[in-house]
Amino acid sequence: MSNTVKAVIFGAVFLLVGLGAKLGLAAFSSDGKNTNTMANIVSSIPSAENPSLPGAGELPGKKEPKTPENLSMQAGMVTDLSSGEEIFSLRKTEKWPLASLSKLMSSIVALEKMDLNQKIVFSGTAIATEGVSGGFMEGEKYSVEDLIYAMMVVSSNDAAVALSENMPAGQFVEAMNRKAAELGMNATHFVETTGLSMLNQGTANDLSLLVEYAWSAHPELFSVSSRKTTIIKELNSNKSVRLTNINSLAARNDFLGGKTGFTEDANENLIAVFSVKGKPYAVIILGADDRITEAEKIIRFLNDDTDSGD
Repeated sequence: MSNTVKAVIFGAVFLLVGLGAKLGLAAFSSDGKNTNTMANIVSSIPSAENPSLPGAGELPGKKEPKTPENLSMQAGMVTDLSSGEEIFSLRKTEKWPLASLSKLMSSIVALEKMDLNQKIVFSGTAIATEGVSGGFMEGEKYSVEDLIYAMMVVSSNDAAVALSENMPAGQFVEAMNRKAAELGMNATHFVETTGLSMLNQGTANDLSLLVEYAWSAHPELFSVSSRKTTIIKELNSNKSVRLTNINSLAARNDFLGGKTGFTEDANENLIAVFSVKGKPYAVIILGADDRITEAEKIIRFLNDDTDSGD
């Protein structure tokens, strides 16, 4: 055996003897009791499984992102609209029924594909659509712009169907899906304009992309949906109709607009933009039992987080 091999073996034996002596000394507490069980020895070793120990499971200088506590929702996401930074997310790529959040895309398509002054007459089919929000009647006539407001403020299914009927069959929904693809909403698909179908599905991440686009390209959608009331005009009678916002967040000074959604399959959904310390934040909530309570948790978190300077 060469001298080099002997030296390596001797060094290894020396280290093992030293470690054994160290563990033997540590095995007894000050009262002479043996405390050095295998569980105690293993638990004293920093690792990813022991995150409470210094340096465990983290890179030097890297902080784990903060998230709100006790959130109760299927999925969600918050984005700083001024920078595009993602603040936090919860199952952001999980598909979920969109419910009436679909109407934000319906509104965008109507704005971009139709003449806002075009006159739309309510058909019997549109009026027969589930829900009576807006109180519309067959034969009434409104502008495209006013029906967009009806979708955003009172979530009128009748208005969504009436608008889609004024394009050739299927083209309105096709335009919604093309726009989704254009925006990179690759997990989103629409089968109709109202959100009544559970097959209208998307993700929190995709909805964040939609809000970013709408905030930049169509800020009027948020402006109108932030108000407590909006006036539209029935054109046959020239009568003004007052729409009262169904979103209780419209009473808040920090609410900059958004869209609610609910079906039995989806539970409560929400898209909302809030002003926090002068900056706009997009809040996406999917599948909550109480979207307002969850939104308030998030706003408290954002206020606390900006106060801390982190």
